[in-house]
Amino acid sequence: MLSLVSIALVALAAVRSVDAVATLTGDAQKDFNDASIDTVTGRPRNFGVVRVPDGDVNFEGPDVGVPQQLKPGTISGWDIRAIYFQYDDFQDELLIGVDCYGICGDADGDGNPDRSSAELLSLGGQDMPDLSRGEGLALVLDFDLNVADVLPSFVPNLLVPFDFVIGVPAGQPAEAVENAGPDQVSVLPCSRGKVDNERLNMGNCFGVYEYQDTTAVALARRFLRPAQIDGGDWPVRNTNPRPDALRPDLEWVIQRITDLRERKNAGFTRSNREPWTVLMQAFAGSFLDAGIGEDYLPSQTDFIEISFPCLELDECDVCLGDSTTCLDCAGIPNGPNIYDLCDVCGGDDTSCADCAGTPNGAADYDLCDVCDGDNTTCLDCAGVINGPAVYD
Repeated sequence: MLSLVSIALVALAAVRSVDAVATLTGDAQKDFNDASIDTVTGRPRNFGVVRVPDGDVNFEGPDVGVPQQLKPGTISGWDIRAIYFQYDDFQDELLIGVDCYGICGDADGDGNPDRSSAELLSLGGQDMPDLSRGEGLALVLDFDLNVADVLPSFVPNLLVPFDFVIGVPAGQPAEAVENAGPDQVSVLPCSRGKVDNERLNMGNCFGVYEYQDTTAVALARRFLRPAQIDGGDWPVRNTNPRPDALRPDLEWVIQRITDLRERKNAGFTRSNREPWTVLMQAFAGSFLDAGIGEDYLPSQTDFIEISFPCLELDECDVCLGDSTTCLDCAGIPNGPNIYDLCDVCGGDDTSCADCAGTPNGAADYDLCDVCDGDNTTCLDCAGVINGPAVYD
């Protein structure tokens, strides 16, 4: 299993929840690394951010090939640097930032994701506007974690039980038909009546979909049907629908994560502030761009584990605790008080000291009022302790 993630964490104060989240401006690298303090919560905005790089400790850099006919140094907009995740427990939302080396969706890397460069056209390729027709970006998610029972594997045509996919489909799901019957797969509703660059574009088709568990079509086409809740499509936000040079990245928000997890029997057990994990694969690419490569994270044979931290620690640093596991003898969390040698909370070992000052010691004053004496220092001449007899 591949798990190349880094987590931005800070210490939590006692029984405090974190509602400070990234401000999505279209620049994922900047937004999800923003350590500025949220004025309402007093917490950094990058708390709990999980960064998934496209690479490993030995290499992290552009890895999507482009035809040699394109300009030297061209980096495709399918080339993903990293994907960021952050869970907002107050709003019950999952924030996602796709950080591309160039402009996300700019297949030919010419700085404009909505047009084809002359070089790409000469090869018979197209860079479609708004991720339309055959371009796609897909993040497939597994909440019940049963993908880990199947992957990693190099078995061909292996069915992998992901749960949902978010993004923009690059085509219809396998065996899709118009006017589908109860046992048939329907064409995607967002594509009906749409032609040319309106067909399967981000403006019409971005969303959360049920995942089609098949190998008959590429990952970017396994958008089975829009996920539904309360009679409508699952609520999502596309906060940067038109990436450009100033706002180059894709940033999405999935709402009602608790409900989405419960659809796969992966609900929270105590609170949505407890730690949780989702498994992921990602794809960015096109079937129209004449040999420009695609990007997979991590690959089609593995998955990435994304683990979110506990968002509520008690004063004893216990997740969702009640601050009782670190009480001192006076009942103060992390307090300084301990029982002394006299079994007195916060004592100074004096309440049980013997006359020699030894806690719980055996020494006592004798009849001559001498500590640990033998009653001989106050004998009179007749040998009586404290007696009246004296020599005449």
